[in-house]
Amino acid sequence: MGILIFLGVEILIELQPAQPAQPAQPQAQQGGSWMSSIFRMVMMYSMFSLFFRGKSTPQTDTSGKIIPPLVNLWTSGEKFDIIVYLSESSQLQSIKDLQPIWKEKDLYYDWNDTNYREIYVEYHPSKDVQNNGTIFMHAFLTKSGYSHLPWSGNFDRTATVYASHPMNKYLPYKQKNNKEFIVWRI
Repeated sequence: MGILIFLGVEILIELQPAQPAQPAQPQAQQGGSWMSSIFRMVMMYSMFSLFFRGKSTPQTDTSGKIIPPLVNLWTSGEKFDIIVYLSESSQLQSIKDLQPIWKEKDLYYDWNDTNYREIYVEYHPSKDVQNNGTIFMHAFLTKSGYSHLPWSGNFDRTATVYASHPMNKYLPYKQKNNKEFIVWRI
């Protein structure tokens, strides 16, 4: 790869039109052409290494199987379940204390309009949330037949997807700036 880059820079230099002989230039300007050539070589090397990067080592799971990159977890038409919790904590410490606000079974993993669901939930916030606290949604997607709870017998880490998302955002009140600056009044 280094040879290709060097040849590419050499070809670029050879393709420049010949210029008539000029009087001797100061040493600083002649050094600039070498610097630009080196800069071109470095830029071409970085571009080639970016686009023609070698293969990385494959990742393996706990059983030693190779995990292919960028592969869907589920196949099209496969059934899955969704379980959603609301919590005032960003980290889900204990699911045992929470009741799911939404639990749906046997959804199909495809682009079908029958998978569209809408839910309306009434939530009574605590004093912490009323004083600019945050509510987090914790969602679990599992293949049908598997549990999202790690202590259950039918839990499989490769069949469960977890995501957390804040449902509201703390925004401080904007305060009026009542100061008048004499310098700005001209």
